[in-house]
Amino acid sequence: MAWSDRLLDETGARPVAVTCAAVLGAVTGFGTLMGGAPFLLVVPATGWAGSLFGPLVAGHAAAAVLLVAGAARIATGAGRAALMAGAALELPVCAVHLLYAVTAAAPSADTPALTSSVIVAVPLAVAAITTTTLVLARHPTTTGYLRRRVDERPSTAPREPLANTDHPGR
Repeated sequence: MAWSDRLLDETGARPVAVTCAAVLGAVTGFGTLMGGAPFLLVVPATGWAGSLFGPLVAGHAAAAVLLVAGAARIATGAGRAALMAGAALELPVCAVHLLYAVTAAAPSADTPALTSSVIVAVPLAVAAITTTTLVLARHPTTTGYLRRRVDERPSTAPREPLANTDHPGR
């Protein structure tokens, strides 16, 4: 079976929780990558935000890669560790963005109310989607599906040699 066939799952064997976790993980990963890069280029790197700039860039990149790769892995039944690691890394990144939004970006007097609301709402929405991804990845139907997929895989352990029935004494 080709990798794309496992990803598309035309047989309907993949539970909805797995599909949703994969889709939400990929959306969050790509969103983190595309939405976070411009933010990091625009944010002034001064004060406490400047001290968190390096770790935030590394967190963004690592979370995005883990979420996208983990989404592909869980969709094909290969495992959920990368998806869960990416989601667990995304939550602190969201917390730093929320902290910045609440303390530095939103409260300025010249920022319109709608802009302030969006600045605060985006990290909250991403955190909610990431939490949902984690919950779906740990769902019992996901666990059962991944166990079945592991049981279906051919073993990589060396097989015992067949007994030589031609010469019983050997």
